[in-house]
Amino acid sequence: LTTTTRAGVHRYTFPASDEARILLDLEFPTEYGFQVLAARIHKVSETEIEGFSKQRATSWAPWNDYTVHFVIRLSKPMDSLGGWIGDNIQHDIEKLEGEGDVGALVNYKTTAGETIQMQVGISLVSTEQARLNLETELAPFGWDFDKVRNNSRDTWNELLGRIEVEGGTQQDRIKFYSNLYRSYCGRTIWSDVNGKYVDMYEKVQQAATPDSPVYGCDAFWNTFWNLNQLWALMTPRTTRQWVDSLLEIQDRGGWLPKGPTGIEYSSIMVASHEIALIVGAYQKGIRDFDVDKAYAAMRKIQMTPGQPHPGGGHVGNRQLQPYMDLGYV
Repeated sequence: LTTTTRAGVHRYTFPASDEARILLDLEFPTEYGFQVLAARIHKVSETEIEGFSKQRATSWAPWNDYTVHFVIRLSKPMDSLGGWIGDNIQHDIEKLEGEGDVGALVNYKTTAGETIQMQVGISLVSTEQARLNLETELAPFGWDFDKVRNNSRDTWNELLGRIEVEGGTQQDRIKFYSNLYRSYCGRTIWSDVNGKYVDMYEKVQQAATPDSPVYGCDAFWNTFWNLNQLWALMTPRTTRQWVDSLLEIQDRGGWLPKGPTGIEYSSIMVASHEIALIVGAYQKGIRDFDVDKAYAAMRKIQMTPGQPHPGGGHVGNRQLQPYMDLGYV
């Protein structure tokens, strides 16, 4: 498996078999779980499948609805497409629609050592956008798996190579770069190649600057201690893009998010750590954003008691009123 930003490439190596399959499973284990509210898998041709999975997080985040649209291309024409909804297994189908445990079976006959590749583009906006992401990001590579892999490797090496460490043991250096990698891979790009994304009201929006992604995360958990500084020093452009993204969400929903989980107001972390990120950027000279808008947005959070948001979730600080009345919480 290897990837670009919004597309993945799979390469499967099979034994000789009359029953070789690739399973497309739309309901799978996650940390907090999710429900498949509706799903569709459609066989477009012998080498292409498209569809979507509308999902709702369970447990801690029942307000988080989102739809993953996908387009799948196969390097070898399939023999047939099967599928399942719960315990109901269907054979030789063109389309499958359902909810809950839904998936598909791409069936092949294979020879010993035969490889089959699969390209997958995804989007949270539409199937057309998923196809655009796939075509835009994978067209330069054709079906050359290694070129995609090398491009991904070069992308990470360029980023991680901005800091060079010497001395210590090999294990020390491995730990350093492994954790440097984690400092950047723990965040998510939620916008497509042309800047389209879905806001907290589940409406399709166009980011003002398509090359500045709309980012998501599960809140800035104490990032003012370390991650904010690392980003600003090592990749100031990333810091500026984060500020742009936060202000984009402020424009659509009226509030800065504490951590735009799926471009929703999660309110998953107390206090206002997003303010530290914006102020830290300004203090380090990263100021090519609307400073007045940012100040007004930060002031609103510090002066207006928290409340439920009509788009789902909660905004602001829930304990702000007693703090304003008493001076402590």
